[in-house]
Amino acid sequence: MPAQHRSELEDILSDKVFSVESVGEHRIDDDDTEIVEEAKPGFCVECKDQSASMHCSHCNESFCEVCYGMIHRTGKRALHTASSITTANGNEENGRRQSTSESNTEEGEDISLHDNLTMNEPKKAAGPTFEEIMIHKAKFIPLRLSLDERKYLRLLEAALNVSEYTDRVDGFEHKSKAKRIVAQIKDICAVLSGLVTACDYKRGQELFADRTFEQNEEFFQKIFEIGRRHKIMNPEKMRSAYGKLMYMLMDSAIPEVEEMLGFSCVIPIKTVYSFLKEHNGLGVLTNEIILLATMEIVPTGKTRIQIQTEIKRKERSIEQLSRKYSNPKLSADEIRHCLYSIGDNNAYLRANRHNVYKLMDTGQGVQRMQPCPAIGREMHRTLYKAQKKAKTWVGSSVIHLGDKNVPNALMFIDKYNQVAKILNPIVLTLDHIDDLCKDDGLNRYVQNTFGGVDQCKKEILLNFFRGAFDGSGADNFYDAGSCIDGRLTSAWNWCSQIEQKPFFTVFLLTGFVGFDGGGWN
Repeated sequence: MPAQHRSELEDILSDKVFSVESVGEHRIDDDDTEIVEEAKPGFCVECKDQSASMHCSHCNESFCEVCYGMIHRTGKRALHTASSITTANGNEENGRRQSTSESNTEEGEDISLHDNLTMNEPKKAAGPTFEEIMIHKAKFIPLRLSLDERKYLRLLEAALNVSEYTDRVDGFEHKSKAKRIVAQIKDICAVLSGLVTACDYKRGQELFADRTFEQNEEFFQKIFEIGRRHKIMNPEKMRSAYGKLMYMLMDSAIPEVEEMLGFSCVIPIKTVYSFLKEHNGLGVLTNEIILLATMEIVPTGKTRIQIQTEIKRKERSIEQLSRKYSNPKLSADEIRHCLYSIGDNNAYLRANRHNVYKLMDTGQGVQRMQPCPAIGREMHRTLYKAQKKAKTWVGSSVIHLGDKNVPNALMFIDKYNQVAKILNPIVLTLDHIDDLCKDDGLNRYVQNTFGGVDQCKKEILLNFFRGAFDGSGADNFYDAGSCIDGRLTSAWNWCSQIEQKPFFTVFLLTGFVGFDGGGWN
């Protein structure tokens, strides 16, 4: 097995936490001391990842256009003078991957890991072998849900959403807690039974006609396992429903409760390893081509041809493995399903572990502090253009991305996508006021209340621009008050008070249904 891939697999399975974390151009040492690395020659001294285009004669430093504009916008630095930097075209070929051997591979040709990756095989690698690493890893990778399992998942979520398990079980009643737990578990099972019968009457009759809960133990174990498996693969899903499920399953494992219930609700999670072992297909995990069949295609820094080549190579690897290891107990489609499950796991690990972050107490619990240099650079560039066009700027220019206010910008960047949800209803209302006033009665109402159509529009705009960007709804000026992120907080604060505005009736008459599309009662 190539040394590089062996190292990557061992790193995936390792529990080691390195004491030095690389965050862009910053390193955090063992004593939490931040070490700032110098910019490379020819790059901006501020952001360190953009080519320098301007040299400040007063600072005697080189900046990119955006950083220079941000730093020299106000104060004494606004009087500094700068000159443009002319750079020669450098060698941009370094680091590019060669894909000639990949593109020459024919569709029907078998794929070898050594033929596609130019690496030297070590004489003897210390530590676990490739097969041991893959088998160990597969024991902890949940199997992706099938179409039928997803149907059961929706039934489980529906049953948990209407359940009042914790309210009933944790109440102060004279009835014994064990009896309350059993009663609530049976209620959830009864709801599941009813939903299955309602969705598929024939299936419901087969499962529940003249049969007790104890006789359908396998069905309930399966559906509860599906919910647990789905949560492991998608931690952001089932936020409230999963809590009820866990409390219920933990309580069901109490010996007294399990005896009264008559069956067990918990079975082991179905993993890639357990499925392949049951179907005599563990050979799939021992073939090195599985690295190509389950790799994530990362488009960063690659051309379209390179990406397409990698996609085709991955598809051929999947087909080759599914043909080679299929048997009477294991179909080719089931092998593909297992490979896709391993691919899901690889993508999840890369997204959550190979993006560098550090834990920090933000005042709202311990959060992942994760930078986003590409997004942050674009937002600062947009802000710089707006300030340059407006000439004047009121308030702070701080953008909270990857700090204690917005620790994980890749998750919280959605807040900036809310601008359209705020502005669209207002724009639609302004556009429809003219049509609204074609009715004589409504026209008289607008005239008597606002003094005319134009005055009505002006009052709406005046109130919005005066109150939607004033920093309201924030604790202080810097953290959220007048910064870019805080202005969105102010805008949402204005939206939440729309029904208190004197022109709210006009909004409703023009078809306003709320700022989130949920309707208005």
